[in-house]
Amino acid sequence: MGVWSTANAITYGQTLSESNLTGGTANVDGSFAFANPSATPDAGIQSVEVIFTPNDADNYNSVNGNINITIVKARPSVSVWSTADAITYGQTLSESNLTGGAANVDGSFAFANPSATPDAGMQSVEVIFTPSDVDNYNSVSGNINISIEKATPSVSIWSTADAITYGQTLSESNLTGGTANVAGSFTFANPSATPDAGTQSVEVIFTPNDADNYNSVSGNINISVEKATPSVSIWSTADAIIYGQALSESNLTGGTANVDGNFAFTNPSATPDAGTQSVEVIFTPNNADNYNSVSENITISVSKANSTVSLWSTADAIIYGQALSESNLTGGTANVDGSFAFANPSATPGAGMQSVEVIFTPNDADNYNSVSGNINISVEKATPSVSIWSTADAIIYGQALSESNLTGGTANVDGNFAFANPSATPDAGMQSVEVIFTPTDADNYNSISENINIKINKADQTIVWDQDLSMLKVDDQVQLTALAETGLPVSYSISDEDIALIEGDLLTILEAGELTLTAIQEGNENYNPVDLSRSITIEVVTGIDDGITTSVKLSAYPNPVKHQVSISGLQRGSKIALCNQLGKIILLKEVQNEKEVLDLSNCKPGVYILKVIGGKSIRILKV
Repeated sequence: MGVWSTANAITYGQTLSESNLTGGTANVDGSFAFANPSATPDAGIQSVEVIFTPNDADNYNSVNGNINITIVKARPSVSVWSTADAITYGQTLSESNLTGGAANVDGSFAFANPSATPDAGMQSVEVIFTPSDVDNYNSVSGNINISIEKATPSVSIWSTADAITYGQTLSESNLTGGTANVAGSFTFANPSATPDAGTQSVEVIFTPNDADNYNSVSGNINISVEKATPSVSIWSTADAIIYGQALSESNLTGGTANVDGNFAFTNPSATPDAGTQSVEVIFTPNNADNYNSVSENITISVSKANSTVSLWSTADAIIYGQALSESNLTGGTANVDGSFAFANPSATPGAGMQSVEVIFTPNDADNYNSVSGNINISVEKATPSVSIWSTADAIIYGQALSESNLTGGTANVDGNFAFANPSATPDAGMQSVEVIFTPTDADNYNSISENINIKINKADQTIVWDQDLSMLKVDDQVQLTALAETGLPVSYSISDEDIALIEGDLLTILEAGELTLTAIQEGNENYNPVDLSRSITIEVVTGIDDGITTSVKLSAYPNPVKHQVSISGLQRGSKIALCNQLGKIILLKEVQNEKEVLDLSNCKPGVYILKVIGGKSIRILKV
């Protein structure tokens, strides 16, 4: 043989007949074939017997020889690959159990990379089937799915949440701190939640950065949720109260806030001062668990309280012209401390008992109103001041003061001057008489009096002497009846004592002739002297009655006199004269009857002289 054939490689399990023999050289034509073509040699380089059979088998013998054939290991056939138990990210594949699996040969399944730690999820991993007959069979690999569960991170310290206010979402709180075994971040599980106020337990999620391989993990932490402060857009309005009333007596009306609630005074028992006061009002939400109360100052009108006067002051009397301020107010009782004063202290009320307004002003005038009432005050009449008293014109004795003119005079108020006793008839001389100044405003001013001097001139007087002396004769005696109208005594003188003799008022005719008789009244402190002369002719005549009736006796009774006096023994045609002690005629009456009655009731008590003048005689009685 020159060159044996070459056998094509076959796979373990194939018979040699499945290998092609190529080539080969012999010295004769023939063919090469495997001696045992049904043989299934083991894998590897195997020496197998090849027979060369000459075409001329008749002449040539077959010849055997061994050649090498490559037997390639067979590839097992896996009909069902194993199933891998799920593992957790971070575990190696070796920690997963492979179960099941079917192949056409015995063998085992194993992970191609058992130390691998695949990512979480459904991962495709290589599994190798290793036949038990590894000499003849190759291992075969295939990919199977394995469930890699995400790992759960371990949080050793949970984050701390910053406090928020009720109404804020958790997302508005900052989470700070926190420690886990992997990198990641902490967040609120429900960031949009608005927990109630207080210390609340809320869920926080830790989300690993490697979210593909790690689960998020949650835990509860405490968060401080502070009560929210409500927003009041319009504060309530307080009704006005009176000083002394507590704020609780004022109604709060209106008010608007962003949550339901009610308005109330912070200090309802307070009694603020009068005026427009700033007081604190609290808005308390109905949801007091989650909302703080909020306060604000509003204004309230506090009216002054009215003070009550139980007893008004008493005013001291003043004099007209004085202002009320000059009167002292004493006493008075009110329900609060204070003082009484006149409403119009500058007023000058008229004299008399006047009603004037008094104001009670509390000491605490900021909180109490003044109250007024009327009281009576006695206003005495003022006494005017006369700087110059009037001057009285001179009058004549016997004239009443009313006949003197008062001129001039100056006072501090209008008025007039008059004599206090205008009917008085003062004695002659420089007399001091009382003058009264009467103010025109007599309602408010007293009259005031003062003595002034008035000159009273002596009065002239006359002598009434209507006695008929024409029939006198020698040796006649006649009682002269000249009568001073003043009642003053009259004396007589004669011009010729040889013709007549005068003794008192008895005239005795001595001889015939011309005789002048003079009746003289010498005057006194009030009257000027006066005389009246009569000339008579004395003739010698006999047998004529002397005119004196001696048989008639005058009498007056009662004596002393109370009211009336009766006079008897009178002769018609006579005259009765009633004179005072100064000789002034008070009453003169003509006799009509033998008995007359005089009414003396208007005469002042004293001694008076009755003179009965008739014919040629005068009869005198004292009563």
